[in-house]
Amino acid sequence: MSHNPVLNTLYNFIYPQPSANRTRDRPMRVLALGFSRTGTESLSKALSQLGYDTVYHGFQAVASAPDAAAWARLAIAREAANTTANTTPSTSTPNSTPPLFAAATFDRVLGHCAAVTDAPCCFFGAELLVAYPAALVILNRRQDIDAWNRSIETNFVPLLTSWWYWARSWFHVKAFWVRQCHQHITRPCYAMEGVRVGMGKRAVQERMERRRKRYEEHYAGLERVLAEQERKYLDWTVEEGWEPLCAFLGKEVPQGPFPSGNDGESLMARRKRMQRATDEKIIRKLMIFGAVIVGAVAVLVRYCFRR
Repeated sequence: MSHNPVLNTLYNFIYPQPSANRTRDRPMRVLALGFSRTGTESLSKALSQLGYDTVYHGFQAVASAPDAAAWARLAIAREAANTTANTTPSTSTPNSTPPLFAAATFDRVLGHCAAVTDAPCCFFGAELLVAYPAALVILNRRQDIDAWNRSIETNFVPLLTSWWYWARSWFHVKAFWVRQCHQHITRPCYAMEGVRVGMGKRAVQERMERRRKRYEEHYAGLERVLAEQERKYLDWTVEEGWEPLCAFLGKEVPQGPFPSGNDGESLMARRKRMQRATDEKIIRKLMIFGAVIVGAVAVLVRYCFRR
């Protein structure tokens, strides 16, 4: 899994977690490969409303320990392959698709889905295009790239630089693998690897400049793969709503407004709800651990004084 024996010990023995191991029970019909914060949840709800069952979204990856472990291991394996080949990691344009990224591999985590949106799937966009050649492709974007950039900065950076987020991952298997997902997928996906993590003006500017470049590289890379495959796709923003989406998918336009979801406040509230249950388990473990330590120290002190 990794060339580092210490990391392999962490992954396999200290934080053992079987990866998702599903089998495909329906065709993969839609690949929406735009970055997070480009209307991915709205699009997910819309695809569900149009009859695509199930639609994979990033929240499913972090809500399930087996899914988080599966995605993290895929990302780590790709890092190892890139290191071995002495190539620069890319979120969109691998030179080839090794057996590691065949459809059967992705089916283990996506086999129950007819469509995908959001990360981690967008991180493996080029591989998914090769794995599922019959799927319709949507490149969902944000009209205002600067607004997208600010949204990522506001909603992701505080989480990934939080000391508690880092500390809690060492006391809970699921929290550990979710952090591995963020470490090996979210950070490189949004150009946060190897950059300053401070909140000063210079650090923020550096991140946002790199992130804008990564955004442009992501879509340009997918467009190149699609051109090589001579494959049609829908270039779409959430503001365009139902009409172009339904026309591309061959569906009738539903009555009612286009779904909405995951504005900044609701995203943070949803994330906190998901973390709360894990945090309660971690705190209980810490309390038990602390009680054991106090008890051991008390026994040791008593033993020493008796002597």
